[in-house]
Formats: sequence, C-alpha cells, structure tokens
Amino acid sequence: MARTPLPCLVGFIILLPRCGSATATAAHSDLPMADCGAVDACASECDTGKSGSCYALGVRYETGADAPQSYADAALLYDRACAAGEPRGCNNLGVMREIGLGGIQDYGAAAELYRRACDGGDAQGCSNLALRYEDGLGVTRDSREARKLVQRACSLGNATACAQTD
Repeated sequence: MARTPLPCLVGFIILLPRCGSATATAAHSDLPMADCGAVDACASECDTGKSGSCYALGVRYETGADAPQSYADAALLYDRACAAGEPRGCNNLGVMREIGLGGIQDYGAAAELYRRACDGGDAQGCSNLALRYEDGLGVTRDSREARKLVQRACSLGNATACAQTD
C-alpha cells in the first residue's frame, strides 16, 4: 500500500514526531460533537451517562476551549465516553495513549482503543489502527490487516483512507 506523506496539521490533529513523513500520524475523530451547551451542562449530562457529552467535554479539556486545558481530565472523560459506547472517545483516548498525553505512552493500549473505535463505526479509529498495523506499533506488523482497515475506514467515510485505496 503506497502512502503519501501526511502533512503537519494543527488544531484537532495530534501530531506524532514523524509529521511530514510517509509514516503514521494518529488523528482525532472528526465527527461532530454533541452540543451540550456550557461546560457545566456537559458535565451534568456526562454524569448521567450521556457518552456524547463526556466526549464533547473531553475535547474541551484537551483543547482548552471553554474549559481549562487538562490532558489528564480529557483522558478521563474520553475513557468514560469510550466505556459508555462512544467510539470517538475510544479513538481520541487512543491518540492520547499513543503519544503519552494525560498518562503513560502505551502503543498496545492505543491499538486496542483504536480497535474499539473502529468496531464502533469510527472511521478515524479504523484509519489509526491501520497505521499501527502498518508500522507494527502495539500490534504485530500485518500489511494485509492494514489494507483491510484502510478499506473499512474508507467505507465509513474517511477521505484520506479512500485516497490510499486507489
């Protein structure tokens, strides 16, 4: 599978040290967030088990948008979202585990979180897991599995993955 070097992106994309190379960068889910309103309202909804609100609050803490930036709090919120079945929370926590934000760097845990995200229908989770299989980080290197995951990411709407299937 030929890969085009990925650009160095800022904003909602977490960068890995190899930005600009043909090796992997893990990206956050780009699906729209739940609109739970103010931080306090999101926190209340998260406390009642609304996984989308936990995810949205995690994004706010990670980025410092409308909440104090705290990677540790973001990781806890993504974990709650993931445990409640929100695949974007699984993916974003996987990105944080992969690069060690808000906790210990752990490629194996990142790959497992990407698997949960992908199984839950998150295209970016499938794409991130494909990159791990391509690089052999946290999983045994497997080009065939990487290709399958890229195809799944494409079928779920990831344009970057679709460009790699040509």
